[in-house]
Amino acid sequence: MKSRANASGHSGRGRLILSRYCTVLRATAVATIVLPVALHLLWRLWVTLPLQRTFPLGQIWILIAAFLVCHFLAKLIRQQNYRLCDIRRYPPIWISAPTAFMIVYIVEHTLSLELYPPLDCGSLQSTISPTILILCATIIVILNRCRKLRSQSKKPASGNNPENQHESTRQKHWINSGERPIETARDDRFSRTQVTDRIVGHITKNERSIALIGPMGCGKSSILNLVFECIAKRDPSILVVKCDLWRARTPEEIPQIIISAIVNALDTVCDTIGLRDLPHTYRRLVAAEPSGTLHRIFSIENQTTSLHKLDRVDEILEILDRRIVLAVEDFERLPRTFSATHLSRFLWAIREIPRFSTIIAVDRQRVSKDFDFAKLCDSIEMVPEMPTDDTARTLIGRYEYWSARYKNHDLQINTGGCDKLDFDLIRKHGIRTYLLNPAHNNPISMITTLLANPRFVKQALHRIDQDWKQLHGEVDLNDLIILTVLRCCAPKTVQFVKTNIRIARLTSDRLEVGLLEGFRQEWKQVLSKEPEQEAVCYLVDLLGIAQLRAETAPYPDADASPQGVHLSDTTDYFARIISGTISAHEIRDQRVLRDIESSISGNHGRLAEGLVNSSVSNDSYISTWVRFSKPTVNEVLEISNVVIEVLLARDSSEVDPNEPVLVVLSNRLRTEQSTHEKARIESWLRTQATQNVSKSLSLASGLVLFCIRAQPQNEGGKRLAQIVLDQISAQIVTPQQLLNTLSEKYPDTVRVLLHNVRTEAEAENTALISLLLEAAELSEQEIIAQLIHLLVDDLPPTLTQVDGEYPVAVEHSSINFDRLHVLFKGHESDVVGLISRYSGSDERCLRVKKVAQERLASQDRSIVDSS
Repeated sequence: MKSRANASGHSGRGRLILSRYCTVLRATAVATIVLPVALHLLWRLWVTLPLQRTFPLGQIWILIAAFLVCHFLAKLIRQQNYRLCDIRRYPPIWISAPTAFMIVYIVEHTLSLELYPPLDCGSLQSTISPTILILCATIIVILNRCRKLRSQSKKPASGNNPENQHESTRQKHWINSGERPIETARDDRFSRTQVTDRIVGHITKNERSIALIGPMGCGKSSILNLVFECIAKRDPSILVVKCDLWRARTPEEIPQIIISAIVNALDTVCDTIGLRDLPHTYRRLVAAEPSGTLHRIFSIENQTTSLHKLDRVDEILEILDRRIVLAVEDFERLPRTFSATHLSRFLWAIREIPRFSTIIAVDRQRVSKDFDFAKLCDSIEMVPEMPTDDTARTLIGRYEYWSARYKNHDLQINTGGCDKLDFDLIRKHGIRTYLLNPAHNNPISMITTLLANPRFVKQALHRIDQDWKQLHGEVDLNDLIILTVLRCCAPKTVQFVKTNIRIARLTSDRLEVGLLEGFRQEWKQVLSKEPEQEAVCYLVDLLGIAQLRAETAPYPDADASPQGVHLSDTTDYFARIISGTISAHEIRDQRVLRDIESSISGNHGRLAEGLVNSSVSNDSYISTWVRFSKPTVNEVLEISNVVIEVLLARDSSEVDPNEPVLVVLSNRLRTEQSTHEKARIESWLRTQATQNVSKSLSLASGLVLFCIRAQPQNEGGKRLAQIVLDQISAQIVTPQQLLNTLSEKYPDTVRVLLHNVRTEAEAENTALISLLLEAAELSEQEIIAQLIHLLVDDLPPTLTQVDGEYPVAVEHSSINFDRLHVLFKGHESDVVGLISRYSGSDERCLRVKKVAQERLASQDRSIVDSS
């Protein structure tokens, strides 16, 4: 039976081949009759032109003109992947042209016909027939055209990678390929070989229609490409027709697009001039009104429509012994208002063509209800879920690349052993062992749960790849991965966090109870709308943001990264990741880290300048240095030396005693100190006082405050202040020197220096007190401000109601007369008199001035009463 069927098939193919040869012969016969007449008329016109009078230009122009005309006509040749057997079985129509030229030429020379008068070339006569010139031009053009088309067909696809290409390079190419599906099995990362083999098996069995079912982004197009690659290796005679329905503007255009794709595919292997009217015929037919006679003539069921004209395609396939596999994709991307009737009836009609197989790739949830693919298809294959191992392996491979990519460029940050995503455990135990561990939920499993299809994986990895190019060394890589996965798979959650990040970072004791409860309720509502709520909650917990963490968060705060998005600091790492870049006014962490490294090696200049400038510009340099540096006591003191030099060079005698950079440096020393470290700090203060007391007394008072903050256990700092006072007594001996080192901007300088002088004996040993009264004779107002701040006592404010309005707090200040007596024994009246003559605008000083005036007035009354 099988041999009989084969014999019947061969005989039918023979009849079709014979019919094709008859068609070509008819075209050749017509061309043989038409060509001599046309050439004869054209030649008679040609010999009258003046161009042919100069030999041999006449014949050269004939050859050039023939070449140009034939080159234009050769555009009709679309044959690319031609085979000799295909040309032998199904000769193209255009072969009739050179054949007719050859027949005419043979007839001319055999019968010695003088159809063409000789060219008028003076003493010479042309004996070359225009037929042979045109024939040569035609053959040259056809051979050149076929050579170009064959060379184009042999070019590798741009998406393919060489066999020896490195794995990381291929992986990077796949990530950056965007929406383009993979082309070869080398790029398959998600074990889709089984479903590919099953679909190829269905096609091998000559099943007419196969459905490939899966959600958008699951890799249906990639699976189809793998199927096509496998088909090309197993059976090169099968033609693959890919049809993307996105271009359809109306449902009626869908079959027209498919027909055009079929005809274009056949163009690569045979002559399809007789089929090129099929799409236009179909378009005219579906545009007719379905009523009366027109409906009977133009309806889709009519035997003369383009659907039944596809029988001619079957005849061509039979002659060439080829098959067509039609892949229809992206029907679910069309508007839901599109009716599937036209597509269904067209695909059902194609089922009747023996040498057609159709693969329909659809999303069951998004396809219109009237598209019954289950009835239309012989077999249904489901796109398998992505193996967790493959997704994890791809992610881990990229993590290794990202970690090593800028390793030699960026200074590494000590994260304290934090491994949010368990990559160290995976390196130690392997992916499979780690994922199969039932002891705990793991972050990799949660990430792979969200990255449920190849499209999400590619989008997430591509975004991380691009952001890491800009943010390497400037954000925590683990946080970047987590946030990017959430942005791709749970965008509404990330948008809520972005909107409320300032509140989310605050601790509970800094939020009002009502505000805190409302925030938590809104956060729960956002999470409840996520399909993968458990995975989203787990990954958000890993970020360590205070008000978004569950009570049983997977990692404690101690393991948080110094570049984590949970930080509420001058540097906003969450904003950096969301924006994907660093703004021009931000301080880069790598810059601070390089300055820290330079400082460790002994060069503190850049670090000191950065700290000083940061206190003015209020940028993130200081806070970044505090987060990343772990200096010893000696290193802090050495940095402080350079900072003080920079401050003196900038401010001279007007150095702020509470300069922010000095406060930060002294706070870095507020740790448990050994006896040696305490002695080192006092020695540093003595050295600084020796060098800088004569330059600025405000700096001297700042040095005292510096050491008091650095040694809080040294109550009062009396010994520290005495070190500075001793240097003042030794270096400042004249009132003018005192005025040169004081600054009007800081009137509490003397108060800090003399704060610990509590007895008359201590006051007598302090030369600064007597110098104050002497300096008042040179610059009274500057000294008065220092005296007021030295002796003032601020009293508790009182509430006073003015004109029936709300009570107003009134501040009160007084003079500490006991301290006045200790410091200025015997000169109390002189000091009070100076204070009473204050002429500045400081409110505090004006209140003390008033007290001094009242004191003097009461003394005058006492004198009058006693006299």
